[in-house]
Amino acid sequence: MGGPPPMGAPPGGAWGQPPGGYGPNPYGAPMGGAYPLPVVQGSTGLGILAGFFGGCIGLVLVLALAKGPDTKRGAWIGFAIQIVIGIPLRLFLMRH
Repeated sequence: MGGPPPMGAPPGGAWGQPPGGYGPNPYGAPMGGAYPLPVVQGSTGLGILAGFFGGCIGLVLVLALAKGPDTKRGAWIGFAIQIVIGIPLRLFLMRH
């Protein structure tokens, strides 16, 4: 005769969902996987401004506090631009 139906999810997936998960993941993780945290990239433009106008202090603060690699890269670029412009300008002004 048979007994009661087996307990658990019906065939194919849990409660009629496709096998392997509960629908599309907005973050692009595979079906059934955990939601990954969004990756913090930072802002290259803000890093350049901090490195250029903040100088050594701005560079150190960005490297210590920024979470994104783009912000840190921007701080290095801004600091380099400041050095490239600042040293010749100071040498020029010292002569006049």
